[in-house]
Amino acid sequence: MSHIEKSIVTLDLDTQGQFIALTNAIEMQLESGAPVPEVVRLLGDALLALAQARHLPQQTRTDLDRRISALNKRVSATPSADAER
Repeated sequence: MSHIEKSIVTLDLDTQGQFIALTNAIEMQLESGAPVPEVVRLLGDALLALAQARHLPQQTRTDLDRRISALNKRVSATPSADAER
């Protein structure tokens, strides 16, 4: 998760707080011990949509997409709280 946040923080954007809010929400899911894969995916999609809307450099968007895809795969492979019910 820190790699995703670092790739945004280094850009020093005026809208950085918007990105950090989304990365914090993703982090909260991960730290819960039972992240919901669908929620993590939707938050990642929101982060990518914001990156596009704020016209982040293509290389940054590509890097974010790669990192978020890897995160989604990792979370999907982890049993969630829903699976335990």
